[in-house]
Amino acid sequence: MEIEWYRPSPRLVATVEGGELNIERAGVETNCTPRPTPRTCTRIGPAEHGAASSADPYLVAVRSNRYSVSVGADRNIVGARARCFRLALRVGQPLIVGLGYSSETCFAADGVVVRTERDAPGGTETAVAIAVERSVRCAELRRVWRDYGTTDLADPCR
Repeated sequence: MEIEWYRPSPRLVATVEGGELNIERAGVETNCTPRPTPRTCTRIGPAEHGAASSADPYLVAVRSNRYSVSVGADRNIVGARARCFRLALRVGQPLIVGLGYSSETCFAADGVVVRTERDAPGGTETAVAIAVERSVRCAELRRVWRDYGTTDLADPCR
C-alpha cells in the first residue's frame, strides 16, 4: 500500500511505499529507509534527477510526439468525479521509461492524482486511491518524519 501526502505551496510530496519514505521538496528528492536499521537517506537534486516535476515525463511524451494524448472516461473515485487522460505510444516510437506502452492518469478536480494505470513490458500496473485527505495535519507529517528517523531533515510543515 502507498500513502502520499501532498501540499501545493510550498510544494511538498511525501510518499510511504514498500517501507521507504520518499520526500520531494523544492525540486530535491530524498529517499529514506526506515529504522531500526541504521537509516540511510539519499538526496537527488534536479540536475541529477533529470526532472524538476512529476509531470515532466508527460511533457516529454507530448512534446516529443512519441505518444498520442486523449481524454479518457471520467470516473467516480473516492466519492468524487475524476477526469482521466490517456497516453498511447505511437507506432515505431521508442518507449519512455515510466510511461510504458500506454498509461492513464485520473485527477480529482483539485489536481490530486487518484488513479494511474500503466501498460509496460512487465505487465499492467494499476494504483487507485482508497481515500484522499485534503487537510493533513502537521503532527501527522512530523510523526512520519520521526518514525523514519528523518528529524534532521527540514521540518515538513515549513
